[in-house]
Amino acid sequence: MGFYWDNIYLYGIQVSWKEIRTIEESFFNNHHNIDLNNNGDNPMKEIVKDYIVEIIIGIIACILMIININKVYSGLIFALKMYFNLFLVIISIAFINGIISVFVPKNTISKILGNESGIKGIFFGSIFGTLMIGPAYVFYPLFSELVLKGASLGVIATTIFAWGIKLQWVPFGGAILGWKFIIFLNLLIFFFAIISGLIFNKIWDSHAST
Repeated sequence: MGFYWDNIYLYGIQVSWKEIRTIEESFFNNHHNIDLNNNGDNPMKEIVKDYIVEIIIGIIACILMIININKVYSGLIFALKMYFNLFLVIISIAFINGIISVFVPKNTISKILGNESGIKGIFFGSIFGTLMIGPAYVFYPLFSELVLKGASLGVIATTIFAWGIKLQWVPFGGAILGWKFIIFLNLLIFFFAIISGLIFNKIWDSHAST
């Protein structure tokens, strides 16, 4: 049951980012203004289309509440605790996302993290991934914004790969499994994160050119 409410928690983050993205684009670009009288479109159909997954999750939640309200309550409390623990991370990333979207020129991102940045951009991505705190999926909206601004997918792949190091857990791992093992393991992860980014760029570029 906790797993189920974890999924609701993940979709809650997804909805939050969807709303943030909608507000940004409608404010700066006017891309999401809905004309209720445009060609007789039904706004309710648009809502169902955009939030079909969330609606299905809500229906399942209501059914589970009828079947066993106690387990649903325990799962909900667990999911809410996880959500609030990540709340500051989500807000911080949303703030960074907005700053990048408004103030950082596209050519700057492309120069630092784009295909033309080469190994330098891949290295920056691996460093950022090493320093990431929290689940990687929380950073996906930020990665999406960086790609829209010109960052290469290889850099994003490297960042997600390097996230496996989890720098904040290195002391704990060293104390339990031994420092030689932890240091060697993390060096391997860091090395293969860079290699994976280079391979990803190579494969993606060749696929895009065909």
